Amino acid sequence: MAVFFRILLLMIFCLHGAFCYTQTFTVADGDTINQTLATGKKAGFWRYFWPDSDLKYEVYYENGEKEGLEIQYFDAQDCIEYSNTYDKGILQGPRVVFYPNCSTRTEEMYKDGLKSGYERNYDQNGFVLTEAQFDKGELVGSYAHFDKKGYVTYESPTKETTLKFDKFLSGEYKIRDSTIFNVYKRNKEWKKVLMVVDMTGSMFPYIGQLLVWFKINYEEGRIKYYVLFNDGDNLPDEKKVIGRTGGIHSFEAKDYRKLKKDIEDVRKMGEGGDDPENDLEAITTAMVIYRDYTDIILVADDSQVRDMSLLKKIRKPVHVIMCGTKKGINDQYLRIALQTKGSIHTTNCDVDMKKIKEGDEFILDKDIFRYSAGQFILVDVHD
Repeated sequence: MAVFFRILLLMIFCLHGAFCYTQTFTVADGDTINQTLATGKKAGFWRYFWPDSDLKYEVYYENGEKEGLEIQYFDAQDCIEYSNTYDKGILQGPRVVFYPNCSTRTEEMYKDGLKSGYERNYDQNGFVLTEAQFDKGELVGSYAHFDKKGYVTYESPTKETTLKFDKFLSGEYKIRDSTIFNVYKRNKEWKKVLMVVDMTGSMFPYIGQLLVWFKINYEEGRIKYYVLFNDGDNLPDEKKVIGRTGGIHSFEAKDYRKLKKDIEDVRKMGEGGDDPENDLEAITTAMVIYRDYTDIILVADDSQVRDMSLLKKIRKPVHVIMCGTKKGINDQYLRIALQTKGSIHTTNCDVDMKKIKEGDEFILDKDIFRYSAGQFILVDVHD
């Protein structure tokens, strides 16, 4: 632990016995800091420290104006909390905000004190969440929201991504992906559907898309029940047991307002935790609760399936709608569709898996697969 010796010095200057000016500064470990000139302007380095004497904040003043880098540090570890760049007291250049694990949270550019240029927001693993352009402090266009594969899934006037599904319904959030719309349009034979939907964090834009589709089409009565799962209702990852993870909530389909409320309630209970999800526990639970349906639809992204060992318990066809597949498909979902004699669906493709035989090849979006010896082999990427 660093040890600093600080001395606060006070110097008083009087002119003609009438006006007095005070100059103050601190001596810390031999450095003169936190200086206020007799004119009242700050000068030189200004620093503040945490109780353990670690540096908390630092900036340089010239002629009473911030100049160069302004940096604030977290207390728990040697990580920067944020950094700003100043020119004569005005924000000029990059501003960066960090997470406590030292990874970048936000990057943005300033010109003459106004946000100008790009703004990017990241999650703690370094994946871009949103990106936008600014000009003279004004948003140009919309925020682009990315999935974890780096593709834009929707646009909105804000970087906020938490529980704003009403923005999809109002049209304020612009949907860039149309997987759910396309799949349901191509498969009109699906009636009295039992729909099982992944509610974890990465599914946010696709859940919004589903809500919009349901608002437009719910009067057709195609969805009879929906089961929403969030992989455990915030259960700690180390306590998750296959078949007993929980976080599975079942509902009878009525109207889009109820669906919106149910979605928001389930996501408030938890949004996943670790990457693997309890897809098959959700399906088997749904099959026990409900009987009078004709089709099981699983709506999921490419997250790992934690409970593939439960697949043998599912004896009805599962039709899998895959969201966010532009950079590849998790073959676990191919196996679910194959072994249940169901089907797999992407934005542009439908594959009836009960027709797949040894040696067959098929295309899903850009991926060409071959079924061989019980495995799905990616043989090529189709342009």
